[in-house]
Amino acid sequence: MSRTESLQIVHLASLARSGETLMQRTLSAHPRVHVVFDLYEPNTAAQIRLSQLLRVWPETKVPRAQIDRLLPGEVAPSADVLLVKQGIFATRHPTVGFGLLRNPYASFCSLWHYDARIAGRPADAAANLHHWRHMRQQRLLVWAEAMVPQLVPALQGERDPVRQFLMFWRARVDQIVSQQSTLVHYEDFVHDPEVALRRICAGTGLDFDPALLEAHRLYRRGQVGHGGIDLGAPIRPAADWTPDPQVPIAPFVEAVRRSPLRRYDDLYERELATC
Repeated sequence: MSRTESLQIVHLASLARSGETLMQRTLSAHPRVHVVFDLYEPNTAAQIRLSQLLRVWPETKVPRAQIDRLLPGEVAPSADVLLVKQGIFATRHPTVGFGLLRNPYASFCSLWHYDARIAGRPADAAANLHHWRHMRQQRLLVWAEAMVPQLVPALQGERDPVRQFLMFWRARVDQIVSQQSTLVHYEDFVHDPEVALRRICAGTGLDFDPALLEAHRLYRRGQVGHGGIDLGAPIRPAADWTPDPQVPIAPFVEAVRRSPLRRYDDLYERELATC
């Protein structure tokens, strides 16, 4: 493929703990795709500068010369797509991309235990609440300010972590559904990667490449990526959700019933019937 004079910006619109790093790792195997940031931990200063530029870039393409100045020698000549994770901000202009959505119960449970796990402490309710109040809640407010700023006062006035999360989740999901014509559910992605990836490629102008299904082979086993995932591990089917004694299911059932994602409503009804 000849070296293009400009690169297409493709946004991966999602929320934290929704499989974003796994998706970026997978798409990184495509010869036309360059992942901008939040694939490895930590990001480099140049990656951060580029991500900040692309957050406000008013067009769907950016000159290659500008990218080469920020990331000299890092973007392969075959790459003509910049994949930008849009999980901590939202653009204010039309974009090309796709949405990645996950069962909110699973996402919250992952967030609820994340900080204690990273700190190497027991994930009991008291520790999790401490971390939420002193770390996760502040990050949620930062994300809301960058994505749905009108929601910030309501989040500040709410004290319950589940209600805070679901308030933000609903607003962000509405935003993604309204802005992205191609939507992929994380649960479908891990159960049948090829079907999900073909949809993403068709929706973003990429040709499907079988190398996507073997992306883990580009990384050594145990190589840690953003969010702590093993970049060298193959995609494996995962449970759609696992009940957590610390997290009530009822608020999530109600939130999903009021959202455009009835897929998860059906999931909860089916799983709860077997409990």
